Amino acid sequence: MPKQRFFISKLGGIGDVILVTPVLQKIKDNIPDAEIVISVYGNAREVLEGLPYIDEVIVYEKSTKDLIRVVKRVWGFEYAIFFDLAYRPALMSWLAGIKKRVGITHKRKWLLTNPLEEDSVGFNKYEPYNMANILKLGAGINVTDDDLTHLNIAERSVADKEYIDHLMNQAGLTNGNFITIAPFTAFAPKDWPEENYIRLIQLLKTEYRLPIVLVGVPKNLDRAKPIEEAGGVINFVGKTSFLQMAELIHRSSIIIGSCSGHMHAAAAVGTPAVVLYGPGDPERWAPKHKCKVIYLNYSCSPCDTDGRTQTCGERPCLNNIAPELVVDATKEFLIR
Repeated sequence: MPKQRFFISKLGGIGDVILVTPVLQKIKDNIPDAEIVISVYGNAREVLEGLPYIDEVIVYEKSTKDLIRVVKRVWGFEYAIFFDLAYRPALMSWLAGIKKRVGITHKRKWLLTNPLEEDSVGFNKYEPYNMANILKLGAGINVTDDDLTHLNIAERSVADKEYIDHLMNQAGLTNGNFITIAPFTAFAPKDWPEENYIRLIQLLKTEYRLPIVLVGVPKNLDRAKPIEEAGGVINFVGKTSFLQMAELIHRSSIIIGSCSGHMHAAAAVGTPAVVLYGPGDPERWAPKHKCKVIYLNYSCSPCDTDGRTQTCGERPCLNNIAPELVVDATKEFLIR
């Protein structure tokens, strides 16, 4: 049998990319000689490179030069699987003459050999199983019966670990003896109010007397300042790459925050998480191991079905989560 070559497109946030890892791993487990090439945005590259079941990570760039480069790389592949709704990767696969092109239709039906309607996939399970269902329905490759709940990220380098050693030493932190909070997501309607985080930090310091660390990307530096100043926390926002942040999370006692790439990274490195859900669907997005979900389950929830939409400006489902409730949830993982 000729080698089975897969061009996978997963253009989304880093958390979305982490969620595809168990599906790719099971493809390789079931088809050991498969060649897997995946296209992602540049900020997600580092979380995949070095994973043993991925042969190449292609950084997506919206240029003619990039289109030609990718078409040449995946020319004549057996499969193109689109775990996103992007148009351009589908065009690339069509130009490359890939034999079987599978994905949700979404304005690109003519580019797909095996188009799927969104209703046929369902999207009502944990997200890796939804992606596996696309693979099953469109390509006839069934990994939906496998355990897809264990996420993966690339191993952190020696340099990354040494950098985290340095940050922790400067702050007086020791492994397993601090709480990490990730207050910000890539989609603002999923963010819990900053005043709630300030109150939460006060309660956590009284309850556990552990140092508390803030993490996040550089664009959230200004938003983190009021929390830092009011709460007396260690602010590492903007001071790490994503993999370095994952190493810091790995050394934490616990991480707290809304649904984001931080929480999927925590699942990948085995750190307990308390995750707050409002507009989003915890059945679809929440980690399945060492995770305590806080979800008020309003009658209108979830209104965000795809991780990027939200129908209500007030967000009582999220804003009404009391900091005291979050502290109670941490007691499943932390000892006073």
